[in-house]
Amino acid sequence: MHVLIRQHERGGVGGGQAAAVGSAPAAAAALGAAATAPCSYSRRDNKFLMAFLRCKKFDTARAFDEYTNYSRFHDEYGWLPTTQRDLVRRLLTSGAFSILPTRDPDGRVLLSVVTRHLLALVDEVGASQVTSILKAILFLLEVLIADVEAQIFGAVIVQNLEGYALRYVRYMKASEYRLFLHLCQDCYPLRANAMYAVHEPLVLRTVWAIVRPFMKAKVKRRFKTFGASYSVLYDHIPRESLTADFGGTLQFDANAAASRWIAAVDAANGLTQSP
Repeated sequence: MHVLIRQHERGGVGGGQAAAVGSAPAAAAALGAAATAPCSYSRRDNKFLMAFLRCKKFDTARAFDEYTNYSRFHDEYGWLPTTQRDLVRRLLTSGAFSILPTRDPDGRVLLSVVTRHLLALVDEVGASQVTSILKAILFLLEVLIADVEAQIFGAVIVQNLEGYALRYVRYMKASEYRLFLHLCQDCYPLRANAMYAVHEPLVLRTVWAIVRPFMKAKVKRRFKTFGASYSVLYDHIPRESLTADFGGTLQFDANAAASRWIAAVDAANGLTQSP
């Protein structure tokens, strides 16, 4: 894997416009010089810019577009300093959303979403806090900006949709679904290479009808459902790489991970106090 990373940094994996800029440092410098969009968000260190370049396989034009979208999002919403750190921790320790410490056979980071835990959290904090929960999820995506393997190899999102009911659809407006998808698809330097779902309910068709028009064609192709069959899921992700919510055997200290990740995101963004 380290060999693949070194090849990628030299432009040997994925191609893009790496040949035009010569090397990873040169590409980062080129992107930094171009990053003069009318945004006040000013983080332009090479480590940060490399996240966008790796994700876009060193296509500087596409990386610049995504960086600009990301910066404008920060400008418009200013959400990072106001994200409730306690809610980030609860999101992780409840098992509602996790960045698993394992990888799939292709080296891709694993993100898990467990609907029944997520909805229990919504019921606990109140439907009015759905936007705050979405901000907490976006906060955790910031963790992956510093993960070189995630930037290069991408991510797999695995979801257990058991417990989803039609009454929860109204918690988010169509405009909010659209905004969240835009952020995930066009603003964050993270490629969702696959999305797997188990225990998908019939009501999912309603949600799918809402979000499908806003999804890119390649994202639609990467979404697979497996019903109640964990064995089919294990054909893609080993059982030992998944938690008990997916019939797996993986265990890890989510509370310790939360402390580590919150501190890392705050440090990377110059935030010394947690709201």
